[in-house]
Amino acid sequence: MALSSGPAQQPQQRRPFPLSEERALFRFLQELVRGSLEATLSSFQSQAEPKPGDLIEISRVGYAHWALYVGDGYVVHLGPPGEITSAALANIMSSGTDRAIVKKELLSEVVGNHWYRVNNKHDQKYPPLPPSQIVQRAEEQVGKVMPYKLTSANCEHFVNELRYGVPRSDQVRPQPVSLSQQPDHSPR
Repeated sequence: MALSSGPAQQPQQRRPFPLSEERALFRFLQELVRGSLEATLSSFQSQAEPKPGDLIEISRVGYAHWALYVGDGYVVHLGPPGEITSAALANIMSSGTDRAIVKKELLSEVVGNHWYRVNNKHDQKYPPLPPSQIVQRAEEQVGKVMPYKLTSANCEHFVNELRYGVPRSDQVRPQPVSLSQQPDHSPR
């Protein structure tokens, strides 16, 4: 019987990579993730300054809020009725309210701690109206109470109507229509 002259030796664990390679792999993965995140953030933060008539996409958790830049740091957008701050907008507008008010506010206040970018994504499909006409149309709406419906009259519909004359939202899918309902083809 052999006697041990010290603490029992643990079997050495095999690492798939030497420690230096594991660290290098970890650093590589960190840089990869950081690069992807930075690329995503840069698409929201490194945009040129908005010009009057530009659509502004504001990144919120789970959706985007849309506004129209009218100059001097201001945007026109749909907001909740009353004197509720734009920071509370995300919760209120997604809660199912059926009306909104057209507001003119500082872009920085509407954005809050979120990211934004200029996103005139339909310029190739629809010719934008002249910037002066877009801004005039937006300014004429300020203070008006509008119907609000997530699927057919949301903030994205509103700003696309101002810029292109076409109310559309890529965030919502068309809803199925009941066979018992007839579409409304009356002129608006």
